[in-house]
Amino acid sequence: MLKYLKKFVNILLGAETNVQLKPYWHYNELNDLNKKELEDLGRQYGRELDRRKSKEALIQELLDMCK
Repeated sequence: MLKYLKKFVNILLGAETNVQLKPYWHYNELNDLNKKELEDLGRQYGRELDRRKSKEALIQELLDMCK
């Protein structure tokens, strides 16, 4: 019981590091980035993007991650 209570308190205080939030972006924010920056952003969230695709396709892949 104490183990579960400690875990609960750690989550509330933000000490639990394995909790990941889904990213959330607006289309306009992503459209301001170039293809290299979009690729780097995808890597930060565990998605490998192919820069050979169009910028629109890269943006759509990142937006699909938010769903």
